[in-house]
Amino acid sequence: MSEKMTNRKLAAFETKRKLLETAKVIIREKGLVNTSVEENTGFMRDFKPLTEAEERALKEVKAELQKTWKYRCENWAALDDNAYGVPISGIIRAYNSMFIQPDPFFSAELNYYKSYRSAYDLAFETGDYSKETAKIGGAFDVTAALKEAVKTQTDNSFQDYMD
Repeated sequence: MSEKMTNRKLAAFETKRKLLETAKVIIREKGLVNTSVEENTGFMRDFKPLTEAEERALKEVKAELQKTWKYRCENWAALDDNAYGVPISGIIRAYNSMFIQPDPFFSAELNYYKSYRSAYDLAFETGDYSKETAKIGGAFDVTAALKEAVKTQTDNSFQDYMD
């Protein structure tokens, strides 16, 4: 890997780290991060919704993090209008979100797909989604992205009891 590429990856990582720290500060200030159920619900007694500035900051963090996703498009809803009725957008967005975690292979996103997999005819996993690729203007190959996301999430899930 070239030094230029390494420096770009380090800069991208540092940007993600700073964005996540900003989000954590807002969440911590609102009392949403604690260690027990009592502590996690205790803040609700004096709950104050996010201010407009806090909402705007979190939306900005979300937008910046989404720019780092491998698969991006403007119309995620178009992916869910498919012959199988499967929420493809959720599967691929969960896959994308895995890779903003400090340890992608120890993230809740790994279980997103597996937790509802049994509710669908698994034929959708090998379907042709060229129509959905066209619906999003060719932003990415939906068939290939879905196969990659399903394989990664299934192979690395820590919900083995779901098989």
